[in-house]
Amino acid sequence: MRGMFIVATLALAASAHANGAMGLGLEMFELSCWFAYVGVTVVLEAWLIGRWLGQSWPVSLGLSILANLFTGVMCGGWGCCAPALHTIFVGDPMNPNLFLNAVALLLIFALPSAIFESFIWNRARKEAHEGKVILRSIGVHLATVPVGLAILLIPVEPYRGLVGDRYQLRHDIKRAVQDYVYDKEHAPTQSDPKKLIEELQPYLRWESRDKAIYGLYRQDRGRFSTGENWKYPVEVNKAVLGKKVKLEGEENAPEQVEWFLRLPAVDGRDNEWKVSIDFQWGTVE
Repeated sequence: MRGMFIVATLALAASAHANGAMGLGLEMFELSCWFAYVGVTVVLEAWLIGRWLGQSWPVSLGLSILANLFTGVMCGGWGCCAPALHTIFVGDPMNPNLFLNAVALLLIFALPSAIFESFIWNRARKEAHEGKVILRSIGVHLATVPVGLAILLIPVEPYRGLVGDRYQLRHDIKRAVQDYVYDKEHAPTQSDPKKLIEELQPYLRWESRDKAIYGLYRQDRGRFSTGENWKYPVEVNKAVLGKKVKLEGEENAPEQVEWFLRLPAVDGRDNEWKVSIDFQWGTVE
């Protein structure tokens, strides 16, 4: 019977990583580090809770996997907490505080995870009081927070999956440049990103005006990034600033396309973003 219990619970190991913070966690961190964090957590809980309850190592591991799976069901895909798993806790969605989000993610879900998992652990207790099991579970979950951070922050840029949605902002900036060119009949004149956004303000959508500046920077995703520090600014082609644009080119005239804004790819992970102006026909690409 015990063997069947162990086999059944181990068969669910692939799903057991779906703990209370799975949704946002899998979006934020490297997949391999997240799996490593879950594996270490399962083992620590088996040791610090299951073994404390007097269970053998195989049974403790099985219970730990089952408890984490139960938490995933309650707080994850089918739980009432699921919508909150995809929330930016600290900072603006366009400019989140990545490090504090990681801390908040682990801390906020430590308590509900501990309580849900105590339902499983209490069924394996022998002499320990039910209240002590709950307190033990809470204490262990809080103690594993720094362990989890140490694992999840191993990569130089650990927050590969959580970045501000700047694609829409960049689309709006490109469209603003197009409208500016049609209106002024020359390229924008400002090379400083902040001044450029000020120059384009009348042509930006109302919803993106306050946040458009973030579209001209790549986000810093270092281990302890606490918000935008303008580390990777857009490149501006100063040679075309204020250059006259022909809105109606001559028939069969060759294109005169020159780049105006450019964000180079970084280490092959981010695609290059570029805004080019055809000075013969007035189109923006």
